[in-house]
Amino acid sequence: MVDFNKITEFFTNSTIPPNMLKRGQLVLNNFMKPIKILFE
Repeated sequence: MVDFNKITEFFTNSTIPPNMLKRGQLVLNNFMKPIKILFE
């Protein structure tokens, strides 16, 4: 099982500019949604 909180925590703690982080998070969320549904 993938720990999604740890993944987002990793991205939050990394030194990526906030605007890039926000865009990356949108992509990540859209990518993770179907995977999350599969695991539920």
